[in-house]
Amino acid sequence: MKRVVVGLLAVGTLAVAGVALASPAWSAPDLRACALGADNPEWIRDGVIYGNGGRYNCGTSKVTLTVRVHKDLALRPDPAVGRVERADFTNGDLGTEGRCDGNGLYYTWTLSDTGNELESGRVRTC
Repeated sequence: MKRVVVGLLAVGTLAVAGVALASPAWSAPDLRACALGADNPEWIRDGVIYGNGGRYNCGTSKVTLTVRVHKDLALRPDPAVGRVERADFTNGDLGTEGRCDGNGLYYTWTLSDTGNELESGRVRTC
């Protein structure tokens, strides 16, 4: 009798596990979170640099999003060489072109009016 009960419990456990594995949406939460992006800027043609930023997985909430390209200067404020701003922005990419300001390190800076911001890595270009 004991073997029959253990056998039935094992079969029942496997059946419940099979349902859970067949329906992962029941147990796995959506882990995507609203986030900003800032790609490394790229030289696109003589004297012009391009920076791309964005906002992703943010649903329908709207912000004012700003994407800027800056030249990294030691011990001085970093000048913006390109800038774009868009109000009522929800999700997607936003890019800007800027004028090269000589050879140096450049980066893309994405800012939201919520206070969130993200800088890309530095890239030597121009």
